[in-house]
Amino acid sequence: MADRIDSPQLDWGVYNLPRKGRNGNSMRSAFGSRFLSVFTLLLVSIAWLVPAFGATPSQPFFNIVDYGARNDGSMSATDAFRAAIEAAKKAGGGTVYVPPGNYVTGPIEMISNLTLFIDAGATVRFPATPLPFTRGRQQGIETLTPVPLIGGHDLDNVAVIGRGTLTSNNQDWMALHNRALRSVSDVGSANGQNWERLLLDLSAHKPISEDEYKAAASELRPSFIRFKDSKNILIDGLHFVGSPMWTIHLLYSENAVVENLVIETFPGVHADGVVVDSSRFVKLLNDYIDTGDDGIVLKSGKDADGLRVNRPTENVTIANCTVHHAQGAVVIGSETSGSVRNVVASNFTVKDAVNGIHIKSRRGRGGVVENISFNNWTMENVGAAITVSDAGYQMEGEPPDPGEGPVTKQTPVFRNIAISNIIVDGAHSLVTLEGIPEMPISGLRMSNVIGKGRAGLRARYTDDLEISDVQLTPETGPAFAVRDSTNLELNHVSMPKPIADTPVIRLEATPGAVVRDSDAYSGTRTFISTPPDELKNVLLQGNETGNARTPVGASAKADWPVAPPVTRELCLVQFPRDPHSLTSVDNQSRICLDIIAQALERSPNSSIALIGYTAASPDASQGAGALDRQYATERATNSRDYLVHEKSIDPSRVHIYVGAMQTEGPEDIDKIEAEMVAGRTVDGNVETVIVPAGAAMNSNGLTAIK
Repeated sequence: MADRIDSPQLDWGVYNLPRKGRNGNSMRSAFGSRFLSVFTLLLVSIAWLVPAFGATPSQPFFNIVDYGARNDGSMSATDAFRAAIEAAKKAGGGTVYVPPGNYVTGPIEMISNLTLFIDAGATVRFPATPLPFTRGRQQGIETLTPVPLIGGHDLDNVAVIGRGTLTSNNQDWMALHNRALRSVSDVGSANGQNWERLLLDLSAHKPISEDEYKAAASELRPSFIRFKDSKNILIDGLHFVGSPMWTIHLLYSENAVVENLVIETFPGVHADGVVVDSSRFVKLLNDYIDTGDDGIVLKSGKDADGLRVNRPTENVTIANCTVHHAQGAVVIGSETSGSVRNVVASNFTVKDAVNGIHIKSRRGRGGVVENISFNNWTMENVGAAITVSDAGYQMEGEPPDPGEGPVTKQTPVFRNIAISNIIVDGAHSLVTLEGIPEMPISGLRMSNVIGKGRAGLRARYTDDLEISDVQLTPETGPAFAVRDSTNLELNHVSMPKPIADTPVIRLEATPGAVVRDSDAYSGTRTFISTPPDELKNVLLQGNETGNARTPVGASAKADWPVAPPVTRELCLVQFPRDPHSLTSVDNQSRICLDIIAQALERSPNSSIALIGYTAASPDASQGAGALDRQYATERATNSRDYLVHEKSIDPSRVHIYVGAMQTEGPEDIDKIEAEMVAGRTVDGNVETVIVPAGAAMNSNGLTAIK
């Protein structure tokens, strides 16, 4: 299999890929001639696959095999793709056809009026390699970026379709760009030091040189498919396995359909499924997405640069999709500076995601998120099912939220959001609605929701919030807790499994609130709880509270049982690969260990679990398995000794385990990412878990070391 591809020189402008013509005259290989019989079928299929986009049946086909491509992956097909596309360009457009087989290639630059048809049985692999630069947008900032593996800019009437497979290895790209994320507790940089420096200089309004842009671009990874400033786009039917970064990126584009895709990029770093970025009139339909980052995400630029560009994402329809794993199933933000509006996301199934519905921003972004509808969702085993928050989000490389301030164009606005017909089967948090005091979330409607999970609904800083026909079954705390909100309505809400000494509804600082037609189930102690003297500000109508021991109670504070504290992964202690010092604590190892020491100092009642990772069986008494467990034990022990002797941590607060920790709930995407940056969790590296006072350490799969 050929791994080496043409690697063109980096350039400031557009692609600048080398242009090489075909060798000799027009040829039709024996392999290519065998596919003449499929052309008639393809003409018919194109007619119904792409009636509005790409090539029409009257346009010619260009088989890459006829231009020198080999179907066994034995040599690069870069020149063949380029020559076939050049021939299509001279013909005024057409279809570049990829027949069944295995192909290795560099970036494919599209042209207008072109369909790239990747047939069933064809696999096109894109090895990691340095790429030329072109203008684009990364992390909400206009900058130089690597060219996409497939795509282009300023195009009209383009399609990438078929039933074939496109593949690229995320870990190879990570190794190529040497991203240095050392810890999941350190916001670090989304890419590297030069990128972080560029962001800081931009935020300080410093002039940026061409060299600085190029240095930052050298740390970025390309999108798999990206169309910029383009229109009339179709991406249909393909199977993606792995991606350097975002799989599909629509930037400054319009009238695009992305449908019938299978995207399998889990657990790749930043390997989002589909990113709609300051684009409009977009349809995302019938897609399956299994990813290590967001499944579908809508963005519109970040902070000052996004406000300068000021291009919204708008008029987006998303329907009939399944999202597995993922940091978020459908995410809006946090780059919202150009605004996001007129979005419908319906008919979704979500499993094992960290977030389900997630709308996020922060002070400094600005922009308006409005006219958003989520309808007909089922979610199973998610972290946070529904989150709408413009408070405190912190992207990698960003400082903490600056806190409350005056309303300016940099203040994000969330309004007119509808969430309906949702079923959640297992979540750490069912609903979180968190506005900011100076700009509450306005006009959010939630209806016909059934959910069970650890925590119920928590809302703060909202105005005109309406919750109707919502039944929540939390394990702890009230089912509905709302504070610092105005014009609240709770209609027909319930908690079918009451919790002892816990109210169903807790309202604080909610003047003008209305609670109507809601039911208290048998076993309810207190149905509604408010602070003293605030009940007069709540209107109660038509509620069935006969089953409640105390229909309405007053409490100065939340005196119900709260969820016990939980453990959390802190960082990954990475050890050297030098065979002479495999278990020595070096400068790299100390990065995580120093973070642990700081965390323990801030939380004097917490302890730390150091887990020497190994997949070897506890019964392994000889051979490689026994050696792996020995290394894992020594590394965990040496980490403990560093904390005790160098950082003066009480040894009773440090616990050592060996094994592979088994977790419940959705996988921790941040932890996976840190592991991947370190080359995945390898035998011997030390995972760390902070254990607050009162929390229980899950030691399934682990052996305690005394």
